[in-house]
Amino acid sequence: MHVGIILFFVCLFVVEEQITHGSLQWGFAVDHVYPVSSMIRRRFRDLKFRMRGPISPPSPVVIVDIDSASLDQVGRWPWRRDYTAYLIQQTFAAGAKFVGVDMIFSEPQEGVPEELRNRLFEMNRGDWVKEFDFDGQLAALMQQYQDRLVVGWGSEAHCRPAFHNQEECPVTHPRAIASLPQDFPKFAFDKIEFETPFHPNETSVMSVPTVLTNTLLFESVLKHTGFVNALRDADGMVRGTSLVLFANGVPYPSFSLELAKLAMGKETKIRMDSHQQVEFLGWNDGTPLTQSPTGMYGVNYYGPEGRFPYVSALDVLSDEDTLRDPIHGKLTGKSKKSLLNGAIVLIGTSALANYDRIPTPFDNYIPGVEVHATIIDNLMSGRGLKLDTPLRFWILLALLLFGGAIYSIAVHKMEGLSFMMLTILMFSTFFVVDLQLFRRNWELNSGYLYLEFASILFTGIAAKHVREAHKRAFLKRALSKYVAPSVLEGILKNPGELALGGQRREMTVLFCDIRGFTSAAEDMDPQLLAQFLNDYLSLMSEAIFAHGGTIDKFIGDAIMAFWGAPAEQPDHAERACRAALEMTKTIANHRSHFLEKYQVDVKIGIGLSTGNMTVGNLGSEQTFDYTVVGDEVNLGARLESATKTFQVPILASEKTYAQAKGSISGISVGRIQVKGKRFEVNPFLILDSPLPKETEKLFQQAMMLYQSEKWKEAKFKFLQAKTKFPAPGLCDAYLLLCEKGEKGHLNRKSDRVFKLNNVA
Repeated sequence: MHVGIILFFVCLFVVEEQITHGSLQWGFAVDHVYPVSSMIRRRFRDLKFRMRGPISPPSPVVIVDIDSASLDQVGRWPWRRDYTAYLIQQTFAAGAKFVGVDMIFSEPQEGVPEELRNRLFEMNRGDWVKEFDFDGQLAALMQQYQDRLVVGWGSEAHCRPAFHNQEECPVTHPRAIASLPQDFPKFAFDKIEFETPFHPNETSVMSVPTVLTNTLLFESVLKHTGFVNALRDADGMVRGTSLVLFANGVPYPSFSLELAKLAMGKETKIRMDSHQQVEFLGWNDGTPLTQSPTGMYGVNYYGPEGRFPYVSALDVLSDEDTLRDPIHGKLTGKSKKSLLNGAIVLIGTSALANYDRIPTPFDNYIPGVEVHATIIDNLMSGRGLKLDTPLRFWILLALLLFGGAIYSIAVHKMEGLSFMMLTILMFSTFFVVDLQLFRRNWELNSGYLYLEFASILFTGIAAKHVREAHKRAFLKRALSKYVAPSVLEGILKNPGELALGGQRREMTVLFCDIRGFTSAAEDMDPQLLAQFLNDYLSLMSEAIFAHGGTIDKFIGDAIMAFWGAPAEQPDHAERACRAALEMTKTIANHRSHFLEKYQVDVKIGIGLSTGNMTVGNLGSEQTFDYTVVGDEVNLGARLESATKTFQVPILASEKTYAQAKGSISGISVGRIQVKGKRFEVNPFLILDSPLPKETEKLFQQAMMLYQSEKWKEAKFKFLQAKTKFPAPGLCDAYLLLCEKGEKGHLNRKSDRVFKLNNVA
């Protein structure tokens, strides 16, 4: 199931990327897959904008707004061209460095009707006509500021020829070609390169069949224009823009790009590859502006409406330098010239009646002129969203494949709190990284990853619920066969363990017994004995469970427990040692209680052994027990018996201590020979804290002297060590052997080795 989810989102991501880049033109994918995939990309980008929050634009872009107050004062839109000319002139007079006019003057505006004009010329009053030649006045102003002024042009429709047939996108239709003014190519990119002959109807770059240009009068005097078309997504929102638009096979820059070019004092360059896609689009000095093969540019919005300073056109038209509050109409004390001086100024309108309002991720409707201001600022500051870097594609593809696979395994293998913590950590970490990259203008298109992981999570949880329901039904029938509730947790994780059989696994086993309890129990009242055992075994069980142990069985006062099954525990030896230390500590803390209530002086001995053992359900089909067997299990029992001889509380096998010694203290008690073992074993006394260096040195010296048969010197050292040793009984055991050695009873080397009977 999870493999299908991963492949689905990988395919969705790859298809969306290829269509966006113009590499995939399969009709079904374009018409049905792309709308879904692009919606995912858009929604998650909107979310990241809102999570990031508003920021301040760095570039000096100011908007001169033809607002409602200006329309009320000057008159309804469109204004007379002489008013527009005066507005532009006043903007430059206030110190504007460059001005962009977000308007298209597509039709002549006659100040005097034709019949009246002819009559005035007949009356030799033609000079009166010139006073009302509003287009001529605007054209003269455009010519005056032609090096610092950009005016818009547009199209009623735009399309991608590679994705549409010639009827839907007739970019090579003779009528479309004829609609383009003859000298219009002067507004194209400064430098254009084609690797192969360009075919307008095969490119995936945005193109237009017809154009809506300024009148020939204005076109003749203008030097800089750019298209103002807003490229809306399916939901009407503008999230990106094309920096290039093809008309009759010629690439033209956008309005924002052209104004940014003037402001930065650079020239534009575009190079098309053999696939009719953009190979390079940027400045002539080699600095790229976009890596998209379709010339798309990700708009990095700074916040809701008003992130750029607005000046009412009414204030610009006024001779007063002090600006008014656009809402209350009162003077604010701010200087118009100080705001406009040296600025890049856009002239546009925010009046709702003009319908030039665009939804963005931050705001349902902001003036289109502010969108242009945002794009200009992005281009100048380099803060546009990086959408199409190859590194971004491969990073996300790797995360979708390998990240999804790893998380799928985690969903399947992990349980409970650990899985919840992993999920929270993984989602929060990736979201923080994703948001930080977004703050640095990197848009990962990560919506697919969030949805993929969420789908794996929900389907995994649903599958687990189904499996758990089957497990519970199975356990209701099977639990009656179990007499050891301690293994229930392991069985719940793996119901297959209820079948007869076992497996070989490295584990640690613990045996515990009360010293001399058999004789004490014979004199106790049966009810008091039962109460004592319940009290004692409860305390021991708590210590074992606290360190993840499983109790195999109780045999009277004896306890057998193990670590490493049913669940694997890599640190089973350390856990067992810590449990043994806690058991001895618990007995020490409760000794007075047992003496007072039961008249029993409780002293325990614990044996620990680590090695390969067989664990599983052993018995018959009618009755079986979850237990461990093996030679190392027998050794644990013998070491528990050896604690009596050595008079120590805990003895662990050499392998147990070797695996736990990084965090557990201990010391060798010497070699012993146990029945059934060909070789001697070297058990260790487990201590709750490291021995003082001096004490450890004394004991080791005593052991060396003992092995060298220097009985008198060894005896002296054991006596010295005994006064400081935490288990003085061990020294007593060796003192007895030293005395035998002095009497000549330890003539052979083997006589110096403790010999223990097989007690398992």
